[in-house]
Amino acid sequence: MKLQRIFLLFILFFIFSIYSSDINSQWIQNAGLFAGNVQFILRSNSTNIYAGTTSSGLYKSTNGGENWTKLSLIGSSSNVKVVVSNASIVFAGLNTNGVQRSIDDGATWIQTDLNNKSVYSLTRSNTNQYAGTNTGVYMSTNTGLNWVSIGLSSDIIYSLEWEFSKLFAGTSNGMWISSNDGTTWTGAGLSGKYIHTIKFAGSIIFAGTKNGIWKSSNYGTNWAQSGLPNDTIFSIGVSLPIMYAATKRGLFISNDNGSTWNPTNLNDREVIAVDGSGAVVYAGGPSGFYRSNDNGMIWSLTGLITPTVTSFISDGTYLFAGTASNGVFKTSDGGANWKQSGLGGKIISDFTVKDFKIYAASTYDGVFFSSNNGSTWNSLGLDDNQLSCIYANSALIFAGDNNTGGVFRSTNNGTNWLPIGLDNIKIFKIAGSGNNVFAATFGNGLFRSTNNGTNWSPVAYFSGNSVMNIYVEDQNIYAGGWNGITSGLFVSSNNGNSWNKINDNIPDAFVKYYSILFIGNINGVLISADGGANWTAANEGFPSQKFINALLINDNSIFAGLDNYSVWKRPLSEVIGIKNISSEIPSEFNLYQNYPNPFNPATKIKFDLPQEVRSQMLDVRLVIYDLLGKEITILVNEKLSPGSYEVNWDASHYSSGIYFYTLTTNGFIETKRMVLIK
Repeated sequence: MKLQRIFLLFILFFIFSIYSSDINSQWIQNAGLFAGNVQFILRSNSTNIYAGTTSSGLYKSTNGGENWTKLSLIGSSSNVKVVVSNASIVFAGLNTNGVQRSIDDGATWIQTDLNNKSVYSLTRSNTNQYAGTNTGVYMSTNTGLNWVSIGLSSDIIYSLEWEFSKLFAGTSNGMWISSNDGTTWTGAGLSGKYIHTIKFAGSIIFAGTKNGIWKSSNYGTNWAQSGLPNDTIFSIGVSLPIMYAATKRGLFISNDNGSTWNPTNLNDREVIAVDGSGAVVYAGGPSGFYRSNDNGMIWSLTGLITPTVTSFISDGTYLFAGTASNGVFKTSDGGANWKQSGLGGKIISDFTVKDFKIYAASTYDGVFFSSNNGSTWNSLGLDDNQLSCIYANSALIFAGDNNTGGVFRSTNNGTNWLPIGLDNIKIFKIAGSGNNVFAATFGNGLFRSTNNGTNWSPVAYFSGNSVMNIYVEDQNIYAGGWNGITSGLFVSSNNGNSWNKINDNIPDAFVKYYSILFIGNINGVLISADGGANWTAANEGFPSQKFINALLINDNSIFAGLDNYSVWKRPLSEVIGIKNISSEIPSEFNLYQNYPNPFNPATKIKFDLPQEVRSQMLDVRLVIYDLLGKEITILVNEKLSPGSYEVNWDASHYSSGIYFYTLTTNGFIETKRMVLIK
């Protein structure tokens, strides 16, 4: 019996060792670009900062916002509206999940009995905790473990402050005040005003409303307008005489106790949260978390950022990511660290590279270029157009407008632009090869030019439909149709004269690696190794919402740009089935027998590539044939460095029988037989 148990444990260990690498193979989110809309900031002490987000939970920084750690709240608590601390206890107010608390600086959390409310505000007195919810005000007398309702149950309490032994509550219909822990409440003015935030500065109360800032010096008996009357004030930061106001138009500063207001340099994007209580000012919103060391003159975007990634490009040294609200980011270490690389606050729709310069198309701000790896950017015009794409060949640059429509062309590297047709037609994407240029459009199909855009003709196959994406590689053209009978992915091998449908999914992103096709869309990433006949999903590790906007293959890895979840990375070897399995360089070519054999449905094929010339890259093809000698799939068709490799072939879509596999490289050809039994 003991021997049986030992044998069973050995078998289980053996199985785990075989499959553990597959279990751990998945997409990994890149550090530095991961969070949701920052909606609340708490500076709990000199070192700890907490940031609550709308969709990604609660984060903590211990070094001024440079680096962040996501805290493990209980359940699916991703929308954190407010955070407050009481000595060593931290409280988090959540949307629909009430209040959770931590007694170890956020390392672990417990759910309090206020567990089924939306909590918009939290504050505390010397002895009690208070929570503003969607059903009034609640109080706890035992450090947040238990809560009781204390009034205003018909109101949503957007803001709470406890000062001068009084509890102030801001609602969608004015201010309320209680001097007896909620036993009774009295109206305190601002009737009809929607109060987002309350802040005390000495004996003065400031209220941020949908109609600007108001202040009272007599506990709410009288109120006076204190600036920004046309703005919704989400948050107020105070360090008198300096004050900060977070608005949709950016962050404003007052140097005279709120009498006059001026925009800071953070004035081109929405700001939801601000903490101005110390020498360093922190601000946050849909575009991330910012820090200023000079009262708002200069801002730096820290590690907690929130981009939707729209596009990628590589110049050979850096990988660049374009975002929907934060401009351009770049990495020089394969995505381990990303830094903002200019054009902050701008929507980047597309990139191209020409003559060692990077060109970026911005949706509302025109074309920019950088000649120093993104350190600085220069405007090239077209800022009156809503640009969706940019494309360059050896001589020309093209840009497409998806608002008023049309294609623009520059013959002098973007210094001047001229419209070249397709007026009033919304352009989604431009791509080409040589003198052939294709334009994908909204509602008007696909257009082709054989003379670099001087003349355009419609591609009949897509007439009257929308084409979202176009990818050109030598003789093959791939088009992503959006609606009607042309919805899905299509390929043409004769310059667009005829087309074959190879997938029903609409490709928002497309990339090709030798013979392997990758598409990305609302369903994640799909891969085909046989020209589109069969497709496999590769979504391990992605969040449940995995809308893919961009794909790029760079340095043996594939990168995916997601809506709201930034950049994800995965080794190519995990998704295309070829792995370098040894650090030793073989002395000769070898093609090994597949294992297992016979097999059902998958088998592994190993081969060796010797090093004949230092730093040599070898052209390698590994092809599967059926019994009649017909080529049925290509497993490898790429340049590989010397080494030992292993390729997985999944034959789930093929029938039982005898198959052959042939390795061809550098004058070496060898064929072996294998048997598929189902």
